Amino acid sequence: MIPSKRNSPEDLQLPTLPKRCVIQNDFGPGTYAQGNIFSSRRSIPRSGSVNIFNVSGDESTSVSKGNVCSTERSMPRTRSANSMQDGLSSHPLTTPTSGEKGKACFRMFFEKNDNRRISPWHDIPLFTSVEGVCNMVCEIPKWTRAKYEVATGEHLNPIKQDEKQGVLREYKWGDMMFNYGMFPQTWEDPNFIPPATGYKGDNDPLDVVEVGTRQLRTGEVVAVKVLGVLAMIDDEETDWKVIVIRAEDALAGRLNNVQDLHVEMPGAIDALREWLRVYKVSEGKPENKFALGGEAMPKEYAMDVILETHAHWVKKYGKCKLAKCDEH
Repeated sequence: MIPSKRNSPEDLQLPTLPKRCVIQNDFGPGTYAQGNIFSSRRSIPRSGSVNIFNVSGDESTSVSKGNVCSTERSMPRTRSANSMQDGLSSHPLTTPTSGEKGKACFRMFFEKNDNRRISPWHDIPLFTSVEGVCNMVCEIPKWTRAKYEVATGEHLNPIKQDEKQGVLREYKWGDMMFNYGMFPQTWEDPNFIPPATGYKGDNDPLDVVEVGTRQLRTGEVVAVKVLGVLAMIDDEETDWKVIVIRAEDALAGRLNNVQDLHVEMPGAIDALREWLRVYKVSEGKPENKFALGGEAMPKEYAMDVILETHAHWVKKYGKCKLAKCDEH
């Protein structure tokens, strides 16, 4: 049975803005539809250092214990095709990198066209002006195995390859069968237990699974249509997996919810759920579990999850800058 209602921002005792607001953020003003209640504005300096290398683009030398990076020049700043909604295409992002892929020192940063570095977690807007369409940051392209992730504990939150006990992580079960990433400006609060799952949040941004036809790139920011959500339980923590499709994908016009996904891509949700359930078994770990009977919940439920985790992010990290509000 599908629960009819989840916790709303009001339940969390957070402020709710009028139905349509013009919110000022680092990319300029944008109109956000009902339910899209917050945005942030942060000014983050470009200078600074991250761990064992500088971010100026000059030569740098690793001096860390167990050095895996020799003196090297940061890779060229290449312009990506990142282009978000709400008039943000005039502010494309570039993704300069430092260090070498396949080594622990590798980092991918995010820059606006004024060369100012931003956080992909805190400064890229979650919502677009289109209801049910959000911005996603791709971390792991489908058909690959290296486990890249936004470094939530580092300054500016660059993308790095995850490591455990000094070993870079890759999926041993097989290639990722979908594009995997995160929703900016969301946070699964470890002090909050969703009633639907009974387990605390995993202290990370909300995970996103993109099921479109094209392989995305690590660091690519794309507008995606929300289709549904799976309630995965990983290591006794709630780890929602929001199912989406790139808004400009060839199939996007035919996919609006999980029912459409069953029709247009039969077996996709079952294969996705099974991959998420067993991928850690090859590492000697138990299978992951799913709440809500393992069902892919509908779009409306998924949007409630997004709003809930966005509200938690606002409460801990967000700075709402309201330019003006339209009560009508």
